[in-house]
Amino acid sequence: MSQPLPTPESLPLNALKEQRELTAAMLDLIGALIVILDAQGRIVYFNHACEQLTGYLRQEVQGKYAWDLLILPEDVASIQAIFDNLIPDNFPQPCESCWVTRDGDWRWIAWMDTVCLNEQGTVEYVIATGQDITERKQAEKALLELATLNQAILDSANYTIISTTVDGTISTFNRAAEKWLGYSASDVVGKTTPALFHDPEEIVERSHELCQELNTPIQPGFEAFVAKARRGEIDEREWTYIRHDGSRFPVLLSITALYNSDNQIVGFLGIGSDIIIRKQAEQSLRDSQHFSQRIADTVPGILYLYDVIEQRNVYANRSTVELLGYTPQDIQDIGTDFMSHLVHPEDIPHILEHQKHLTTLTEDDHLTLEYRMKHANGEWRWLRSRETVFSRTVAGLPKLLLGIAEDITDYKRVEDVLRQTNEDLEQRVEQRTADLENAHKQLRFHVENSPLGVIEWDSQFRVQGWSKQAERILGWKAEEVLGKQFNDWQFVYPDDFEFVHQKALNLLNPESPPEIIENRNLTKDGNVLYCQWYNSVLFDESNAVVSILSLVQDQTERKHDEEQLQQLNQQLQRSNQELEQFAYVASHDLREPLRKIRSYSDLLVKRYQGQLDERADKYIGYITDSVIRMQALITDLLTYSRVSRNELVLEPTDLGEILQQTLTDLSPAIEENQAIINTTHLPIVQANSLQIGQVLQNLIANAIKFRREQPPQIDIKADCQDDFWQISIQDNGIGIDPSYSDRIFAIFQRLHYREEYPGTGIGLAICQKIVERHGGKIWVESELGQGSTFYFTLPVV
Repeated sequence: MSQPLPTPESLPLNALKEQRELTAAMLDLIGALIVILDAQGRIVYFNHACEQLTGYLRQEVQGKYAWDLLILPEDVASIQAIFDNLIPDNFPQPCESCWVTRDGDWRWIAWMDTVCLNEQGTVEYVIATGQDITERKQAEKALLELATLNQAILDSANYTIISTTVDGTISTFNRAAEKWLGYSASDVVGKTTPALFHDPEEIVERSHELCQELNTPIQPGFEAFVAKARRGEIDEREWTYIRHDGSRFPVLLSITALYNSDNQIVGFLGIGSDIIIRKQAEQSLRDSQHFSQRIADTVPGILYLYDVIEQRNVYANRSTVELLGYTPQDIQDIGTDFMSHLVHPEDIPHILEHQKHLTTLTEDDHLTLEYRMKHANGEWRWLRSRETVFSRTVAGLPKLLLGIAEDITDYKRVEDVLRQTNEDLEQRVEQRTADLENAHKQLRFHVENSPLGVIEWDSQFRVQGWSKQAERILGWKAEEVLGKQFNDWQFVYPDDFEFVHQKALNLLNPESPPEIIENRNLTKDGNVLYCQWYNSVLFDESNAVVSILSLVQDQTERKHDEEQLQQLNQQLQRSNQELEQFAYVASHDLREPLRKIRSYSDLLVKRYQGQLDERADKYIGYITDSVIRMQALITDLLTYSRVSRNELVLEPTDLGEILQQTLTDLSPAIEENQAIINTTHLPIVQANSLQIGQVLQNLIANAIKFRREQPPQIDIKADCQDDFWQISIQDNGIGIDPSYSDRIFAIFQRLHYREEYPGTGIGLAICQKIVERHGGKIWVESELGQGSTFYFTLPVV
């Protein structure tokens, strides 16, 4: 029970006036709302807390009806009805209503109303003690929304969630349970046990197990599920669920107890979330011997009277039990050891200094103090007190202090966390700022030393940044161009302006891909530069342009080099065409005199061989051999020139068929040299069948010709390499020195005497020209005496 306020006989000041002053001071000091109305609803008393909440002064509201100032229009009728029929037996009466403040705001108030009766037993005054619960109301709304969300989560869970009362009556049955078990919630809620969908034999078996484990009798039934949960344990084990249709399936069932705020079990939950039971009881006012006692017992926080001179607590309300774990009598018994026993040693000097300042307080002044007190469990709790001088000695020194203390421990903890968080944040911000500054310096260094000019524009193409390299390339200093649009000065070559302008407009479209453009620019001194520009645009979330960055490089020298190279290529192409034309014409025109020489040399052999001396016969043989060799050279030269003279017509060509025809054409040489030819499947390519046949014939013929003593063995296969087919022809012949691997593809280049290996030295040159015209390449990999592998590629169809 709470300790009663000191009676007039027990206080040093026992006059009725002092008692009233005590009551008035207490009413103004406490944080609760206190309003006293007469039986007609007129305001008689309006404490300081009411003034602070509403903005009205006591003298403004005194004598006025409460509903004329403070009550919402929709609530006026119900309030007036209460005062029209005041029945003492209806009080104390808790209620909640809204008060309208002076500035038009409204606040939710939780009231506890009691009455004072006159000598006739009728209501003379209504005493309303209130607390601002606006934040609580908002929290209740949020809690309701949270409960709705929790129910949605509960129903969306993919496991069963079933709760029961203490005696086993099923309370909730979520949608997953309905789906898995085949029962609707209406089928099972209210049934006395979840054994409805459990195997009875398992329940009996579990009961026996628990009897041995807990050493106590457990009857088969609901206790088999919750016996351990009743002891504060979580019981998790595998059970068999039986569906409504009789089918069975195993589940892992976790059962825990549900507790109320008094730590009493109110039910059980099978594999579910915590059920928050929020029970709020409104503390009703009880009749007491003294009006002030009733008010003190409703005050949130510790209401106390402290004797400064004797250093002991004279009075404390029952809130000390809730906040500090001591009864008011415990506080009284501590006596003059109050400060040394309960106040934190570090805070005692602060409190003593605080008490010195009380000597200067007037009757309406209050002082606030924060300090730590020891809870009965040994924990230090932070309190915040508001104190005023209640009575003084004859000399005018403070005697009794009237104060109210609230627990701010959680606030202090949050404050410490916030302070530490702010310190950590400040350190991170400082470090991040330093990092950004360093990164900015590094970026600026690289920008200024980049071979590319860097220019930044805004969305209107006004210059926002102009690097040193941009100054060196274009001649203008940054201060000459900053803030200008690119068309404000002669910066773009006039003939390229429309092109540049259109490209600039394209940049403003977020869908346009970045591209590298080239155009002509003018330097400050009028020189024309060929510049390459890379532009990137930064857009915000609404696709508005934040910044445009341009990187520019002077390509004038490269452009001139490209033009010179193009001229040289054109000259080379003309020379090659003239050379091919010459080779074709010369080869064609030489064939006729060679035919005559061959004819006359044949006549000499036919008519005069054996009639002249041996030396003449040898000379005639030389002439015949030279003519034959010259005819072969001319024929191959014509073939080489025809490769590029005729239009290349490509069509799907089966390399396998071309190879078979080539092997047929080469069959005499294959049989004569006993050559072994191995082939794999060859693909269909886009090619000129006649020319590709020439390539295969020349490469296979060479593999047969340049043989060693053993018979030639030739492997032909194809591999797909990215976008090209790679054809390989591998032999076991004499091989080639790797240093000659490029030389053998040059026209008329031979590595052997014609007496050893006959030929003109044009065959591989023809192969190279054909393959390159088809978009491929040809090469050889070889070692002397180790054979050779010729490769050529053709695009994949």
